[in-house]
Amino acid sequence: MSFTAKEVQQAAFQVRFLFDEKELQAATDAVNASLERTGMFDEVTTDHIEPLFFGNAKQNVFREDAVGTSLSMDATMQNAPKHDGDCFLFPAVLG
Repeated sequence: MSFTAKEVQQAAFQVRFLFDEKELQAATDAVNASLERTGMFDEVTTDHIEPLFFGNAKQNVFREDAVGTSLSMDATMQNAPKHDGDCFLFPAVLG
């Protein structure tokens, strides 16, 4: 399978790329080279391999939720560079 320059141009237009003739030929060659490289996977027998839904093993890597003690407001604000007692103060990001 390979793509023509017209097909690459149509796909490029969908993602708002505009190619001149030289760039279009380079893009077409690159796409076809990628397809050629991935074509080797067609030669591998995968009948004995179970398809995956996820790329990694499904398991929860998070710890269990546990109720614990929280910091007091004074301890929370102790290392804040600026605060008004109840809230952290930051300089305005959007003027």
